[in-house]
Amino acid sequence: MTIPTGATSVVFSSADCHVELAGTFTEPQVNGPFPLAVMVPGSGALDRDATSFGHQPFARLATELCDLGVATLRYDKRGTGLSGGDLATAGIDDHVSDVMAAVDHVWSRRGPIGGPVGIIGHSEGAANATYAAALGAQVDFLVLLAGAGVSGMDLLMEQHRRLSTAAGLSDEACEEARELQDHVLRTVRDIDDYIRRAQLLKELLAPMTDGHELNTEIEQLASPWFQDFVRRDPTTALVQVACPVLAIWGDLDVQVPPELHVPAIRAVAPGSTVEVWPGVNHLFQQATTGLPDEYARLPEGMAGVAARVSSWLGQIGLLRRSTG
Repeated sequence: MTIPTGATSVVFSSADCHVELAGTFTEPQVNGPFPLAVMVPGSGALDRDATSFGHQPFARLATELCDLGVATLRYDKRGTGLSGGDLATAGIDDHVSDVMAAVDHVWSRRGPIGGPVGIIGHSEGAANATYAAALGAQVDFLVLLAGAGVSGMDLLMEQHRRLSTAAGLSDEACEEARELQDHVLRTVRDIDDYIRRAQLLKELLAPMTDGHELNTEIEQLASPWFQDFVRRDPTTALVQVACPVLAIWGDLDVQVPPELHVPAIRAVAPGSTVEVWPGVNHLFQQATTGLPDEYARLPEGMAGVAARVSSWLGQIGLLRRSTG
């Protein structure tokens, strides 16, 4: 965990008051007002720095935003780092509740000289940020980094297709893999009963997966969180968001490919600022292929994101002072 200059460790309660979340509030060492942003990481057991593949992209982003005059709150997800709760049993609604609680905490720290409050979400965190804003989180801006513009099922089908092709599978093998993926996701989406859902998934996957690995995969695929993810489409929430939106993708993103998601975002939020950055992958690293096997070998992600967020906030009148 990285604590930069101007940062304070904080603890706040989730909106349902059952879980305590731990985080870091990073504040520019200048007089306000300045914008304040809640940072929301993607899927999985991510801490406040979004630590993964040997990188800490949220630590970098928070530090660079601070240098540019933007305060941030980033926090350990439920069941990770110093936060309470159980990640394995947390659904999307729980994560959205945590985002809303983080926004409330930022408002409580904002004080009389604070500026506008917003959310910066990456990947699944972008969707959760959108859901929170649609549910009434008091935000003045929204930044979506590699955010989805289609349902979870459509996203995963396209992701699976791209990764199968990139792996060099034959057309026949790609089609077989696509059919299996389609059956798996339809089972997850359509079968409400957990026990029945898990049994059907086991029947589908048992011929190609053994023992403990199969049980672990079934546990993940049959989980209420995954079913909720497959069913949801964040654009249904985005149409309810009234604040300014900045949405950015990398053109090498194979997990949330922009050609699938950009048109959907533009269709429901025509006034948003939408950008696709060349040579950039899902983690906002300068990349060659964009495939996940590059992530650990590349330099820290989020390059250029802080500068663009800062300049955009200035363009829309939410960052007025010079920090130079």
